[in-house]
Amino acid sequence: MSSSAAGGTLISSGGATIAKPLRLDSVYNTPLSGVLEGRTPLDLLSDVLDLGENITAGLLAQAIIGHVLRGLGTKLMSTYHSWDLEIPHGASTVRVEIKTCSTTQAWRTASAEPKAWGCGPIASVWDAEHVAFVRRPQHRPAHLYIFVRRDGDVFDAASYTALTISTTELEALLDSPSRKEISRARLLRDHSFVSLNELPAVVTTAMGRLAREAAASVGL
Repeated sequence: MSSSAAGGTLISSGGATIAKPLRLDSVYNTPLSGVLEGRTPLDLLSDVLDLGENITAGLLAQAIIGHVLRGLGTKLMSTYHSWDLEIPHGASTVRVEIKTCSTTQAWRTASAEPKAWGCGPIASVWDAEHVAFVRRPQHRPAHLYIFVRRDGDVFDAASYTALTISTTELEALLDSPSRKEISRARLLRDHSFVSLNELPAVVTTAMGRLAREAAASVGL
């Protein structure tokens, strides 16, 4: 059930009313009125968002990797979800977390390479049925992590490389399950960064490995 409301459409879900997603490409050039007359949504966002700054890096990486993996049937998740992508694989759905780090920071840095990526566990998940975050023991809900490295222009595909690792492999590399970041040196022990052109094949291989491991565990 839905109803019209200022700012978009409201959707009734599980007894709660939530806003329907509002895509920028559908409203970016819409003339605004009242005290905002003469401006558009794109104008307002451009005033506060610099697409080269760190605050937008994670969202851009999610969108870019989602586009690169679109041939696998990839679905991009909303910002309130506890993982970034979902990819169908056989009868299963593989959850993917995207983590990014750039050699080009919004502040001056002496490092020529990213030294670490965040990978901390979470203690809450989005419950769509009740439209709320629900507390859970600390865990990593994604099946795969893709660590993204950028060295160059934000919208140049050649600037990006990516390393794919299963959550089980990732946690085996950490000193503690609660550790919030992993160093570049640890990631590169048994894995490597590949170009975006190579990424779909690498992810497909990783998902196949997950499926075999799951089948083997059932057979035990």
